[in-house]
Amino acid sequence: MTALHVMVDLETWGKRAGCDLRSIGATVFDPKTGQIGSPDKPGFFHVAVDNPKGRWRNGIFETHLAKSEKDRRYPMTRDPETVQWWNDQGDNAKAAFNDPVDLAYGLSRFAEWLCGLVGADYEGDDVKFVGPWNIRIWAHGPSFDVSILEAAYHAVDLPAPWHYRAPRDTRTIFEAAGMDPRKCLEDFATGTFHNALDDAITQAKAVCAAYRRLGLSQNPSEYTSLHEVVRRIREGTFYEDYDWASGPALQTLDVALTFDQIHNARVTELLAANNVAIEKRRMLADAIRILDRDATAVLAAVDAYNAKPGTALGGSTLFQLGRSIAAARDALANIHQ
Repeated sequence: MTALHVMVDLETWGKRAGCDLRSIGATVFDPKTGQIGSPDKPGFFHVAVDNPKGRWRNGIFETHLAKSEKDRRYPMTRDPETVQWWNDQGDNAKAAFNDPVDLAYGLSRFAEWLCGLVGADYEGDDVKFVGPWNIRIWAHGPSFDVSILEAAYHAVDLPAPWHYRAPRDTRTIFEAAGMDPRKCLEDFATGTFHNALDDAITQAKAVCAAYRRLGLSQNPSEYTSLHEVVRRIREGTFYEDYDWASGPALQTLDVALTFDQIHNARVTELLAANNVAIEKRRMLADAIRILDRDATAVLAAVDAYNAKPGTALGGSTLFQLGRSIAAARDALANIHQ
């Protein structure tokens, strides 16, 4: 069964599981093709939620009984620092929280949307159909979004509509692809920052880019390596997915060639640097060899002089020594250039 990938993002009143929620955003995406949303299903989801103030009395929730911020319908917390941080945000970010629905109702809507993607109904107590083999729940750090969302379902006494094996982490694949998590999200930024749906789309786009960098993409129009194009042509799969005569196909090769040229230029640069290092080692070996050869000859002449005192050292011997030292000096000077 083909896996269904869903990117989830939350806006919250805190940073830990058990904190209250402000909104839930999610998008269907296919990391192998780069498709964001779904052509045949509701591919995007967003809802603003609220945990109303009040107190329970005799099984009835009464809003007028609230005495503090802690008196809420559902047992969840609000971090004072996060509350202040939200107060400091602009109107664009806050606009996404207009017209919130009750938290339990919002969570039920998300569960129904998610389950509808796999052709099932959310009954509240039967979520076995959302198994590990047909759904992937992505988040920019599952320990944040997924854990907080699961705790929210527990707080409203509803089951989380995904299998415990479903969560996937964006940071892991970004690192595997050699991508800086913060920078890549900036590169694919969509809409308003801290809008849950916009952030989910941003993160989904970045994961698709990571798949391409890892050579896992199935979209030939987004190949970034000439080697990948050649591999697909040899396998006979490139022509199956793409119209070879189309303009985008030629553009694909242009992009691939440009990428390959940059890659080859870097390889050439590294080889040149290595060749320089090899040449310097060769010159050093030559200098040592010259000194060793000429010093041997000079020492032989000195030994002859010592064996027969009074015998003068020939001018040629001294000249040879001087020439040897000069050659070695030049060789060493070249090495340090």
